[in-house]
Amino acid sequence: MKQFFKKYQNQILVTLTTIFIVLILYAIKGIYPFGNMTIINGDMGQGYTPFYVFLYDIIYNGKSIFYDYTLGAGSNMFGGFIVDGLFNPTAYLVLLNTRENIPYMLSYVLMAKIAFIALSSYILFNNIYKDNKFYNFLFSIMYAFSGFVLMYNTNIMWLDIVGLFPLLILSLKSMFEKGKIHLYSIILALILIYNYNLA
Repeated sequence: MKQFFKKYQNQILVTLTTIFIVLILYAIKGIYPFGNMTIINGDMGQGYTPFYVFLYDIIYNGKSIFYDYTLGAGSNMFGGFIVDGLFNPTAYLVLLNTRENIPYMLSYVLMAKIAFIALSSYILFNNIYKDNKFYNFLFSIMYAFSGFVLMYNTNIMWLDIVGLFPLLILSLKSMFEKGKIHLYSIILALILIYNYNLA
């Protein structure tokens, strides 16, 4: 375990620093877990939060993943899963609490996504610029809190693609330099699965 932390200390540090910054922002704004405010506004409240509730009902209340009769005159929900990124593992953090607390649990989902963005960009920068640990760290944090992430955090499922994009670049580099397509195939498949709309 000690060797693991020593080997990946920079990756762990960039992830924890990102989480720390998000928690500071939450504390300043009184956002859960530091207050009763939520991160929900705009599209997140009107479109995506109901899908997280629906995900909860599928897992705990036996709703069908394919069709829901309570939405208008009925609707295909499987397409919504693809568009709204509910196949992403971070979406399942909402299941760790009650149905009524899903709006609050989305604070943790957003935090996990931003931390993943910082980690994946650090992996890319560190692979290309091995001798620039400080700048790799700095630019990873900057990428995680870029204008796109801050502007479109209400479209929380788009952030998965922002996190996978550095890994896609890394996989393309591997494909062109070494002729290996495995990593590219995996990352592209994840992008298509997590959010077909943006892929």
